Amino acid sequence: MKARKWIIAAGLFAFVFILAMFVAPTALAGETLTGQTVEIKKGETIPDDLYVFADTVLVNGTIQGDLISFSTKVVIGPTGVIEGDLLAAGQTLDIQGVVKDDARVAGAVLTLGDSAQIGDDMMSAGYSLETKSGSQIGGSLTFAGYQALLAGMVEEGLVFAGNSLDLQGEVGGDAYVEVGGAESNMPFNPFTFIPNMPAIPTVPAGLTIGDDASIGGSLVYQAPKEANIPAGAVAGKIEFTQVIEPVKAPEAKKEVREEPVFTLERLMIAVANWGRTLLSHLMSLLIVGLLVAWLYPRLLSGSGETLKIRPWASLGVGVLTGIAFWLLMPVLTVLLFAIVILLGLFSVGGLFFPALVIMILILIVLSLAFLISGSYFSKLIISQVLGQLILGAFKSPAANHRFWPWLLGLVIFILLWSIPFVGWIFNILAVLFGLGAFVLWLFGLRKSSRQAIAEPTAP
Repeated sequence: MKARKWIIAAGLFAFVFILAMFVAPTALAGETLTGQTVEIKKGETIPDDLYVFADTVLVNGTIQGDLISFSTKVVIGPTGVIEGDLLAAGQTLDIQGVVKDDARVAGAVLTLGDSAQIGDDMMSAGYSLETKSGSQIGGSLTFAGYQALLAGMVEEGLVFAGNSLDLQGEVGGDAYVEVGGAESNMPFNPFTFIPNMPAIPTVPAGLTIGDDASIGGSLVYQAPKEANIPAGAVAGKIEFTQVIEPVKAPEAKKEVREEPVFTLERLMIAVANWGRTLLSHLMSLLIVGLLVAWLYPRLLSGSGETLKIRPWASLGVGVLTGIAFWLLMPVLTVLLFAIVILLGLFSVGGLFFPALVIMILILIVLSLAFLISGSYFSKLIISQVLGQLILGAFKSPAANHRFWPWLLGLVIFILLWSIPFVGWIFNILAVLFGLGAFVLWLFGLRKSSRQAIAEPTAP
């Protein structure tokens, strides 16, 4: 089995609703709330769908329609009731109350408290999912991510794709599971240094089934090694497929494998694997974006404005920058090595080693600058512009927020990037337009600084 990346998560199901939510026509019925904290207090009733853009969302009252939220933290309190669907994406989600229909959620840490009730299906993606004892999901549970600790009740089936699953509760139907092994464990919690993150449970690698756990149907699972399943825990059949990372030999012949027979569980796992790749892209861009927006937000806002004002110039500069880098880097490498070799041949004091170190540092810095700009900054700049255009169409004040425009645009970009056969076109265009806008903004910033220095100081 291929080694899993540090963030092993799939977001296909969770992100489809986000696309539909933000590109819906402006005539869509419902109430929209924005701000630092949006709270639906106990006893308060929202008689329609509710759209929320905020840092924190607290629901202790009743929402008679759907709750659609793109927020850092979403909490459905013990008295909170959502009579429709819950569609949410953010950093953390904590459900203690009732969602009478489906829940489609994505986030770093997802928690269902001991009084949480989901009336129908729950489709989710993220780093960690915990359903506590007493929680209840009335339909099926689909989760793609790194780990899950399931101590509550799932009345229908379970589909899990990730590294670690600890089942301590009940599953009423069939369970389709794909897990990793100890070699796929992350060396540390990637959210350790992010403030205000809730406690994340420790889940051992692979599949763990507790003594009191039960599966009402069959268990079909793939893992590096067979799990220790208590007697009577699975009512139906148990189907285990051992997946081992192949050892590559220098002269080993390629093994011809028969095409697997199409089954529903294989389709589900294939979709989850595809989504896992999407979320790995999203998480890496999200982490870089949060750092940039926190430390130097002018990079995104300034480059975004440059792209909107000079789109075709940005495209041209992006193409030229890429060509220049790939043409000049080999020449620069040869030139620097030649200088170092000459210093060694002519025995110029002790300059050989310092020159070699400086040469390597120059090449590393230039390469990192180009790769970070092309792989991360360019896509975040495109996301910033996309988010501002969408939020501006809704006339939302969040269009000028430090975080929300590029967060929203990033989700849309990842979805476009994931389209089979044509998604690579969106990726290349994003790199070229975004990289060019970033370079133009840097030159404009430098020009402004020079003009400020050149201006005479008033006596």
